[in-house]
This record gives sequence, structure tokens and C-alpha cells, in this order.
Amino acid sequence: MIYFCLWALSWGVSRLSDRALERLSLILAFLLFHVFRFRRALILKNLERIIPYSSYRSEDAVKLGLKSVQSLVLTGLEFLSARHKSITHHVSGEGLEILKDVLAKGRGVYILSTHSGNWEALAAFICQQGAPAYVPVKRVGGEGMNKFVTEIRQAYGLITAERKQKGDATALIQRQISQSHIVGFMHDQARPGSPKLDFFGVPAKTNVSMAAIWKKYEAPMIAAVAIRKSPRHHVIKFLPELPLVKTDDAEKDI
Repeated sequence: MIYFCLWALSWGVSRLSDRALERLSLILAFLLFHVFRFRRALILKNLERIIPYSSYRSEDAVKLGLKSVQSLVLTGLEFLSARHKSITHHVSGEGLEILKDVLAKGRGVYILSTHSGNWEALAAFICQQGAPAYVPVKRVGGEGMNKFVTEIRQAYGLITAERKQKGDATALIQRQISQSHIVGFMHDQARPGSPKLDFFGVPAKTNVSMAAIWKKYEAPMIAAVAIRKSPRHHVIKFLPELPLVKTDDAEKDI
């Protein structure tokens, strides 16, 4: 039932104009941020840390907080409509030659990114660049929702492997890098046992997973970021290959 409801909702959202989609996202973001107060306290606390104190005004943080929630809502709506409308129709690449150069080495490539901008549009765009792209994923919701999400990703060419038990992601990465494929890695905020580093004057958790995996299975690594220009319009920016160094001190390298 959930699957068919999502299918119908996807059809309706895909028929909205960009302007209507933006208005809908703002209404939903307003409800989440101001009415239901979705992570509002945490968002404002983090924004207060990064806005220079001399220029900080509480209304600035509130405006930025609302915009951040709206961007998240837009990402969800854009992905939802991808069942009926191409998610990459208005997506362009910047620094695409960097990706093509590392692929030409024939050693595979790690693409490191984060859950910012529309990461689904980023993945779909990468899948169009001529090499199989793989990413380990977590199950999304129940059976119907997970099926809906998986089918959209498969439609734009992303090959996913659900992490059902410890070691699944590492096995997938090892296999695909050995075949010179693209492996996407979404860098989340923390990993148990990782060190804390100073971030805007606050000890912040880190994630060393990708560094530890690279030590075992070397391949070129580049970062990519999705930059939203407007609803459904994005620029995927590829950054130069990271100059990673391997020594006899594994812990220090990581």
C-alpha cells in the first residue's frame, strides 16, 4: 500500500512547476521548522557556533535554519518525482575532466561526498559518466518504501548493496575497486572510536571509515559536491584528486 501511495504522490509532485515545487517546499519547511520544530534547537545551536560573533543576530540563524530545512525538503521532493521525471535533466558538471582523468587510469575511483545539496542528483549524474557506479546503502523505511527508493536508484543506473551485516560494505568496495569501477562513499558525521578534532572551537566527532578502507584497497579518490542553484537545477562539482600518503604508521596515516 505504501508503495502505491508513493507512486501516486510521485506522479503528482512530478507535475509541479519549479516555482510550485519551491512554494510547496517552503510551506513544508515552515511547518517542520516553526510548527513541529524538527531539530530546530540543534540547528540553531550549530548555526550560532559558525556565524561570527560580532555579526551574529538571532534572526540570521532562524532564516538560515529555515533555508537548510527547505533544501532538505526540496531534495526529498525532487527524489520523489524522479520516478516520473528525470532527476538529472537540469544538472551540469564542473571539473568533469577530473573524474574522466582518474577513470582513465584504470584503477577504479572513490568518490567521496556528504549528505548536502541533492546527493541523489549527484549519484544519478555520476552514473551517466560511462563507468558502473556502486554504493553501499542502508534500508530505507519499510518494505514498500525501500522498494520504491531502490527502483528509482536502479532506474538511473546506481548499483546498490544493502548493508545487512558487518563487513558487507567493505566486501562490496573491495570487489568493485578491483574491477576498476566507481565506488561512492557518503561521509556521515561519526564513527565509533574515531578521534575528535577542533571544529569552530568545539571538539567534533569524525569518521575515519573511508581512510581505513583506502589503506586496504588503494585507488584514486576525489570529492564531489552537489550545489543547488534552484529547484531541480544543480551543479555537480568535482574536486582534484586527494594526495593521500601511505606509510608504515597506519594509525597516523588514517
